[in-house]
Amino acid sequence: PYWRIVAGPDESSQRGRFAVVCKPDARYLPNDPDDSQWVSMPSWRTAQRNTVYTFQTEFELDGYDLSTIQLFGRFLADNGVREVRVNGSPVEVESWVDNQSWQEFDHSQFRFVNVTSGLVKGKNVIEIDVWNGIFQEPAQSRGDPNPMALRVEWYAFGRQTNQL
Repeated sequence: PYWRIVAGPDESSQRGRFAVVCKPDARYLPNDPDDSQWVSMPSWRTAQRNTVYTFQTEFELDGYDLSTIQLFGRFLADNGVREVRVNGSPVEVESWVDNQSWQEFDHSQFRFVNVTSGLVKGKNVIEIDVWNGIFQEPAQSRGDPNPMALRVEWYAFGRQTNQL
């Protein structure tokens, strides 16, 4: 799906713009176009520190029996996820922050979410609040870039309704 960044620092000129695939930081799991890629704002290496950026995507569920839909997600985020929402309602997922010096973001860092409720016929909206933290104290990090990016893999299962 396509992602947009719909919330972030007020002074950010990136708000409401489409997220872009970014070249992974040296600490990130490499992009895999067949499964998932890192997305962020065009100036992702200089994101504002200690700030939440909200990523949003939409998808349609017309023609499916909603009682059979299961949506599984795997997430990587530099530096963590505060909340996941489906159609405005929080989804049960443990918030986390990966904020260590030279933190790597690889297969072992994936976090999981299982969505079985809150989905509707027609348009559905998923929002993910990504926390962009900083490991170093501000005095030590002046002038240093601070990358912020999100990587999501979705797997969905469900039965189609008979449409004549």
